[in-house]
Amino acid sequence: MDEPEKSLKERLREAMIACRESVFPAYASPAEVFDGLAEACRELGIEEWDVYAERGPVARLEAEVADLLGRPAAYFPSGVMAQQVALRIHADNAGNRRVAMPDLSHLLVYEDDGPRILQDLRIEHLTTGRETPTKAHLDAIPGPLAACLVELPLRDAGCILPTFDELAELAQGCRERGIALHIDGARIWESQQWFGKPLAEIAGLADTVYTSFYKGLGGLAGAALLGDDDFVAQARLWRHRMGGTHFRSTAEAVSALVGLRDRLPHIGECVTWARALAAALPPSVTVQPPVPHTNTFLMYAAGDSDAVNTRLLAALEEHSLAFSRPWKASDEPGRVVTEVTVGQGALELDAEIVAGHIAALVGSRLSRERRSKRLHGHTAGDIFGRTSEVLLKGSLMSVQFEVRIDGMTCSRCVESVTNALGDLDGVHGVEVDLNPGATSSARVTADEPVEPRVLRSTLAKAGFTIARDT
Repeated sequence: MDEPEKSLKERLREAMIACRESVFPAYASPAEVFDGLAEACRELGIEEWDVYAERGPVARLEAEVADLLGRPAAYFPSGVMAQQVALRIHADNAGNRRVAMPDLSHLLVYEDDGPRILQDLRIEHLTTGRETPTKAHLDAIPGPLAACLVELPLRDAGCILPTFDELAELAQGCRERGIALHIDGARIWESQQWFGKPLAEIAGLADTVYTSFYKGLGGLAGAALLGDDDFVAQARLWRHRMGGTHFRSTAEAVSALVGLRDRLPHIGECVTWARALAAALPPSVTVQPPVPHTNTFLMYAAGDSDAVNTRLLAALEEHSLAFSRPWKASDEPGRVVTEVTVGQGALELDAEIVAGHIAALVGSRLSRERRSKRLHGHTAGDIFGRTSEVLLKGSLMSVQFEVRIDGMTCSRCVESVTNALGDLDGVHGVEVDLNPGATSSARVTADEPVEPRVLRSTLAKAGFTIARDT
């Protein structure tokens, strides 16, 4: 009897797994993973089992996370459980079932209405669509609230983040109204580079924090809730009531410890590589956000999902390079979308070459200027770190100049300046050096010099001025 023909989805999955190189986080076979965990136990000196989430690697994991994020932590087997527990505790303590969160929050989009059905919570939308939360959004919700949840980053909007100042102002607004601020920090590890602050300082803005161990850290499963001692004690109680205090969580905890040791130190490099890839893509591929805030972003292009995925399957099999995940139809007719999450394997790849594969996939091509920026034999991290050298050697038609800019204070300003200057005709490279409170600078690479009046006008529209000594 003939086996049924595999679907395109199944064939794409098999082709992705078979690739020798990958932009995305790679996962070994179960046997390889468990071999690695055994070796990790020896390396980390783990000789004791955890029992009902006490002692052993669970206790060690809670201690390490508490040290990184600056407050006591409780291990949870599930992020869904952990988030509902956090909001329930805040609602019970406040005597108020009303909580605010983005309409794109994971709790509302993917959890089958659990917060309302199981915890009797009344949900108010803090933001709608691709908005980052600010105090103004909170002020627009009248009346008492038990809690305000912010998702850092907001994944379904392309993993976007507020500025640190915006988050601090929102936290102050919550304190003034007696509202508990809860951070959904499933990807807080990936968000640190955007904020430019220690993890403990970011987490310290909130009353409570949730984080995940199986996303950026690559653990098998698991999560943690963090807060003050009383909150953590209540969280442990609710974990037990909801069946989350498992007899053994050893494998999950050890894998999370390995992620903290081996993956966390490289997440910032993955964010830089993601930005290099986004900058190298042709104009026909739209990136959300335009400058990635984390190592995850969305790509949009014109096309039909079946046609693009059929070409993707052929490219994966030909190159043995997982440069794109499958695409799906976007909300905009005639366009497709896919999510990019950069893993450590990408650091050994050239972002320009990967961008070329993506361009070919969606029926586009890199411009002459973008092709000339390739430097074979170097990784994308090398290229990003030596932009001036690479562009001057790689393109005889290019000129590079520096613009000194006043009025820049944060990473959002960097994004605004990069987009404003990058949209000028003939400009195909902008690298900003932020100096908050003083004069910042932008290195611009273009086909020819840009008139000063054009630069002044462009920056003025974006809310900045050219320094007098430019």
